[in-house]
Amino acid sequence: MYSPGDVVSGSVAIYGSGIVNINGLYLEVEGRAKVAWNKNDNTYRAQNSYMQLTIPLIHDSLYLQETAGGLKFPFKFTLPHEIPSSYEGKSGNIRYSIKAVIKRRSFLKFDYVSQVSFTVNAVVDLGKDVTTLFPLRQSVSKPRSGLKRIMADVWLDRTGYVPGEKIQFNANIDNYSGKSVRGTTVQLIQYTTFTDGKHKNKVKTILWQRKGRKIHDKEIQVWDRLPIVVPFVPPSGMPFCSLIDIFYVIKLIIDPGFFHGNVVLRLDIIIGSVRNPNVDEGRQHSRNVTSALFPPSSSVVSPDRTSTGVLSCNECQHVDSPPPTYEECELTGFSLFRDSPAIKKKVG
Repeated sequence: MYSPGDVVSGSVAIYGSGIVNINGLYLEVEGRAKVAWNKNDNTYRAQNSYMQLTIPLIHDSLYLQETAGGLKFPFKFTLPHEIPSSYEGKSGNIRYSIKAVIKRRSFLKFDYVSQVSFTVNAVVDLGKDVTTLFPLRQSVSKPRSGLKRIMADVWLDRTGYVPGEKIQFNANIDNYSGKSVRGTTVQLIQYTTFTDGKHKNKVKTILWQRKGRKIHDKEIQVWDRLPIVVPFVPPSGMPFCSLIDIFYVIKLIIDPGFFHGNVVLRLDIIIGSVRNPNVDEGRQHSRNVTSALFPPSSSVVSPDRTSTGVLSCNECQHVDSPPPTYEECELTGFSLFRDSPAIKKKVG
């Protein structure tokens, strides 16, 4: 894996037996983005080139007597600074490749061609954006159609993350609707927009998902520091690419049941490639600010509640097992307590 501005070096090795008659050896280095999709019987396409190099390794015609160990021709080149990350998607991709071509002297013979791809990870330094340390929070507390009230509160201790880090997701869902809520879902979603300059194609990809159980009337479901491991994905915004744009969202979806629309809370996060060096200091500051400005919803439960339940994140069901990079995500116990004196003391 390389970063923009890195030096890429290697060698082209030729193996075989006997004499090889060639008319030149050169490299073709290419970096380009392509998008294509179909809609309403129309096909939309576009492409951009970010680098295109031709590096000659043998200029003149030669007869090469190969040795048992083969012949090697070293090369070296520098990547441009303003190029996007590698990407593979449903309607487009960004790819970087090196192709070695051995020109044959005879027009009746095909050239020898060998190609290898390499990965570029663009540098998005979260330390240059102070807002990545800011906490995120969203709350909803309003009657739904045909329901009394569902109160929900979700928050994160900061906005910016890098692949491999754990997002600590927190939420309180207070069901005071007079009936059971069918279930809840937490998702990490990647939204990708492909464009040809005039038309757009938006694609939603669920990178990670967990489901919570039913919430009975007058119960509270609590997600306490649920760890969501950030997968190895391109950075937000896809810098230096005009054909592909990416952003990331964490959603809490509350399903009240049949004949009622879902309650959806979303937090827009930023994924970069370089961690903010002040993240530990910023985390403590954001916790202090969050606690002062946004008290947990469980602290404002109506005093006439007669039965309260609290669900911790352990019993959330894991659905659609994520790729291996997510498997280190571990949850603690999820239990449902009803009419517990300890819980009544906590929320009363």
